[in-house]
Amino acid sequence: DGAIDLRVLVDRTSLEIYANSGYAAMTFAFVPPTLRSKVAVSAEGEGARVLSGRISTLKSIWTHTTKP
Repeated sequence: DGAIDLRVLVDRTSLEIYANSGYAAMTFAFVPPTLRSKVAVSAEGEGARVLSGRISTLKSIWTHTTKP
């Protein structure tokens, strides 16, 4: 039917995109200009459209405490 399921993971300096449960994958390393940079999703082409989306925030694995 031409539908593509995408999973996009954004971290501080990386972007990972998985299509159709990992059938195709892309990884990008980057340094954003600020920690509050924006990510946009769009669809181009005749009949192309974004059907749905979800944003989830994960907790950091790093502890932010300092040692005495």
